[in-house]
Amino acid sequence: MKKLTAFFAVMLCTVCLIGCAKARYKLEIIDAYNYPIENTLKSSYAEGEEVTIKLETITEHYYVLYVNGVKQYAASHDMYYTYYTFTMPAEDVVVKIEDHWVDIPTPYDVISEYVAEENDKQYLVLPISKSKIHIRDEYKPYLNDIDIDLLKKAEETITNKMSLYTDSPGFNLQTDNEGNLCLGTEWIVDIDPPNTVSGENGEIIVSGCNIDHKHIFFSERITKNISFSGFLDGENFVAGLGQGDFLAQMGKYRYEGIKLSDSMGLFHYDGEYGGGCGVNDKYFGFANDYMATEDGKSATYSNRFYTNIPLEGLTLPHGITFDDTLKTVLRKLGIIIDLKEDSVSDKENTGKITLRSDGTSSLELTNCLLSSDTIGKPFYDFELKYTENYQTTRKDGRIADVTRYIIMSFTDDNNKLGKFDVAVVEKYEID
Repeated sequence: MKKLTAFFAVMLCTVCLIGCAKARYKLEIIDAYNYPIENTLKSSYAEGEEVTIKLETITEHYYVLYVNGVKQYAASHDMYYTYYTFTMPAEDVVVKIEDHWVDIPTPYDVISEYVAEENDKQYLVLPISKSKIHIRDEYKPYLNDIDIDLLKKAEETITNKMSLYTDSPGFNLQTDNEGNLCLGTEWIVDIDPPNTVSGENGEIIVSGCNIDHKHIFFSERITKNISFSGFLDGENFVAGLGQGDFLAQMGKYRYEGIKLSDSMGLFHYDGEYGGGCGVNDKYFGFANDYMATEDGKSATYSNRFYTNIPLEGLTLPHGITFDDTLKTVLRKLGIIIDLKEDSVSDKENTGKITLRSDGTSSLELTNCLLSSDTIGKPFYDFELKYTENYQTTRKDGRIADVTRYIIMSFTDDNNKLGKFDVAVVEKYEID
């Protein structure tokens, strides 16, 4: 009898444990392999269990998650990852992920609000007074570079200065010695009494500039003067930039209204030791590239971009344009140098001279006709190269040697800017 009672007791506990165990429900993510899910997920979860999906954060890009048709919002995010969390219900769950690209307006989309067209002419409409200024052809390349905040500040500053003379100053556009576009004005002020000036024959001159009147000039910059380093940072040519973010950056630049990242020539490639993607067009190109050494001990990761023509959304550093000659570019950088072929070289006659250097960055000018690095007749006469070198810690903890550079190449066609080349290169040990 005792054995029978013990048997029924064991059976009762077993049934109780089976009945008390929480049921598990399946988790399915539609096309999960298409998305950068960074954490390991189980195939099933118990009711009430917390489920977290970790996705890579990508610039100008975001995800929308649906759990059994219900939209979810990100629980948290940082510059690397975005986290979505939900509580497992008492049913199987199907997760659907949608990815969306953010179409960031180009600089022209912003300035177009302040540009009017009348009788086949373009006018800049000032933000405060709504005054219209004719945009002459030589100033049209600057339109994409106008900073609206600077434009407002310039109009306000000049208006305040001119309030001593008039309530309605006449504005114009002009450039300064550094190649910046400026908002300016001019006013003629009477000199009373006039200055007494004697002519060559002793006669008294009673009229003329600085005799009975003088000219007052005011000018304020309305375009940003971006340094080389500021350009690299602002255009996202930084270490650790993934392929998705790099393509998003290329999407900011447009040729004939089409994003470079949407170019028909975009290709992807995979090799034994690396891979990447890129475009090699007649006028522009870019490449994202990873390459490991044959022994697998080190690797190089790079993002590069070049263009031979102006592009929508691209503002070159220091107010430089493709219409600038090498001499003009150097002047904008505050450098005066003789550009004769035999004068641009160092003591070893390598065809290169260092114009500036501070230990971590340098500016170098190369006479390609003299440089020993060039085999045969080069395509360009001169190259102006800005370089930065430093170390950084990658997300995976490895130390990388980083080189960032900008190369501006000038042709023999009056030495005008013929190519603008940018790159960021990381080299690091794998083991």
